[in-house]
Amino acid sequence: MISAVLITGGVYEKIYCHCTGSTHARLCVQRMRKDAPIVGEWVAVYMEAEGMKVKCAGFMESKLSVKADNTFTMSMEGEGSQDGKWEKKGDAYTLTVDGDSIDAKIVDGVLSISMDGSALHFSKNPDSFKYPDDVMSIEDIFGQ
Repeated sequence: MISAVLITGGVYEKIYCHCTGSTHARLCVQRMRKDAPIVGEWVAVYMEAEGMKVKCAGFMESKLSVKADNTFTMSMEGEGSQDGKWEKKGDAYTLTVDGDSIDAKIVDGVLSISMDGSALHFSKNPDSFKYPDDVMSIEDIFGQ
């Protein structure tokens, strides 16, 4: 017997085990989280600030490691790393560190975090990432 109930952003399966006579659900929730698009290793590819879009490579290296257990670690070059929790809310995600939350959204395989008028964009495939035409490198800005 399999039944499904809608819970926070996904399907929660309850599976009855005829061998033990019990209902198993936790593994299904873990499987659902593992398949969440946010889960995986992300690398910052470009940032937006003050009307400019700049590639992060060689300028501001940042990584985001998101796990299926609703935790994540964000590391930024020169600033160390921070651990937090994530939660799916509608078509977006909320990332929380020490009680402070920011929203993140995934569009066309790009995870974007917006805060205070700027944004940081991540990709799971930075080596093959196709940058928008208006993104500059740090060399473009400083003429090196």
